[in-house]
Amino acid sequence: MTTRRNFLKALPCACALAFVFCLQPAPVTAQTLGMQVSCTGSLPNGWTFAAEALDGRFLHIIWTGMQGQNRVSVLGYYATNADGAPVFHGTLQDAIEIALVDGSGGAPVTGTEVAIYSDEWGWFTGTCRQLGSEMTNVLLSTEVIRQNLVGTRDAAATNWLRRNNFVLTRVVTPSIGNKTERWQQDAMYSVHVVFAGGRVTDVISAPE
Repeated sequence: MTTRRNFLKALPCACALAFVFCLQPAPVTAQTLGMQVSCTGSLPNGWTFAAEALDGRFLHIIWTGMQGQNRVSVLGYYATNADGAPVFHGTLQDAIEIALVDGSGGAPVTGTEVAIYSDEWGWFTGTCRQLGSEMTNVLLSTEVIRQNLVGTRDAAATNWLRRNNFVLTRVVTPSIGNKTERWQQDAMYSVHVVFAGGRVTDVISAPE
């Protein structure tokens, strides 16, 4: 069984609490190209999570509460530690620090274990499985995007959408201070993001 001590060792410089990372070149492996995986687990408070990876890079963690509410932590690559494990970092609602350690060494597949640390819950683990090509569209549903973006400022919403592979395709400005933007993730999936007063007020599935 993986222990907290082992995962502390797995973090760069063993600085889990401070999230101080010793940056090294990101791992590149040909076998990860096009591969999509989801690594799932649960927390002591009843919430569950799904950490999603594409091409060997973990992009986000989707947290689901006991009442079905969703939150998203966008992840960024930070370092590869001395044991060759890539480490990714993000936050939950800009308040809780999150670190994910990829136990596969950069090529997660079915059966891979990931370790996730938060300053709120400590250490917990998830087990991965390979997914089909519809992973991102299914998990980043309109409702998940809405819950993550509503109330955020224009710039923060734009950064989040771009980091999740959305491209801005059209802007409609009905009046000063208000606008609707069409963001497209791929040829089959787009959303309308509604802004008022510089903040997101709604996210609506866009007709094709």
